[in-house]
This record gives sequence, C-alpha cells and structure tokens, in this order.
Amino acid sequence: MTMTELTTLLDSTTGASKPLDKALSDTLKVPLRDYSSSVDACLELIHERLPKAHWHVGRAEDGVSVFATLVEGDHREEAMRVTVPLALLTVLMKFLDC
Repeated sequence: MTMTELTTLLDSTTGASKPLDKALSDTLKVPLRDYSSSVDACLELIHERLPKAHWHVGRAEDGVSVFATLVEGDHREEAMRVTVPLALLTVLMKFLDC
C-alpha cells in the first residue's frame, strides 16, 4: 500500500479498525498493534518515527472531536478527528507524507 492509499484509509476510518492497523504495520514496517484504538501504541509509534517531536492532544471546541498537534523543529502539523488515536495517527501521517 502506498502512503497515499494509507492516508485515504486513515481519513475514512471513524474508530478502531483492524484493516487500518494491518495497513499501518505493512506500510510503515512496524509491528502489528492496535494503533487505531490504543493511545499508547500511537505514542510509541510517534516516538519511534519522530523521537524529537512534541505532541499535544485536547478536546475541540465542539466538545466531541479531538485535536492533536505534532511539532518537530519548525515543522508543525495539526488534525482533528473523533478519537485520540486517530488524531495522533493523522498528524503522524502528515509528517511522514511530506
């Protein structure tokens, strides 16, 4: 799967997804984990790929969505999704897809 295809799959996911977890594992060449449902797995992935990055998550103004910010040096990415893991994965993919 290409990074573009992986990003498309991630963008269409609204919750825990075994197909997304498998695609992340295969495409990024990382161990298969429950990335789409585990904050810890997402943070480990971020720390592995971007060890100097700083992250932040919070509740969006709508009270439902979650936003995530990932910063490394002068590079900053933000995303808003329905779950913390999906928000973290989205900002990570934005970094990796640059």
